[in-house]
Amino acid sequence: MGLVGKAPEFIDEMEHLEERSHDYIKITPERLNFFRDFSTVIAVAVSFVVITFYKYERVEKPDGTSDYTSYIDPLPNQVISYLGYA
Repeated sequence: MGLVGKAPEFIDEMEHLEERSHDYIKITPERLNFFRDFSTVIAVAVSFVVITFYKYERVEKPDGTSDYTSYIDPLPNQVISYLGYA
């Protein structure tokens, strides 16, 4: 009865695969793995930029006191933004 009970789910899956076979953009397992690996490389690149260029600097306030705050140069910040878009 297990196989007979699963027949409707199997038919639904086959219909779903048939509909996906006519899609304009096909996401194959190979493409999915590529994009997964590519996103990992981008994440490592962003992490490298942050570790290399992110720093804390002492900033003096108008009242004469100072505070430590995070700072990153504009160029590495722009690189992080572009990698985020990718």
